[in-house]
Amino acid sequence: MMSCRGVLGFWLVFLSYMVCCTVAWNGLSRNDFPEGFIFGTASSAYQYEGAYNEGGRGASIWDTFSHKKGDVLGNANGNVADDQYHHYKVSP
Repeated sequence: MMSCRGVLGFWLVFLSYMVCCTVAWNGLSRNDFPEGFIFGTASSAYQYEGAYNEGGRGASIWDTFSHKKGDVLGNANGNVADDQYHHYKVSP
């Protein structure tokens, strides 16, 4: 049985997906926002780095949370994520 947090997480992801689909379908544009509206985005290292337990990286609060069975839908975690830890290249 899925925990309450797991169910809540599922619905948050589902509703976010539905909003994104609706926005894309209806052709939302810059003109739909008031003058002076400032757009913003956010991300976290957890979403990009991956490399769980490598290179001296200690467990983050999200590593601990996502490794507890039943707290995340499908028991997903960020062990690999976008794996920028292994894809990062230093320019010469």
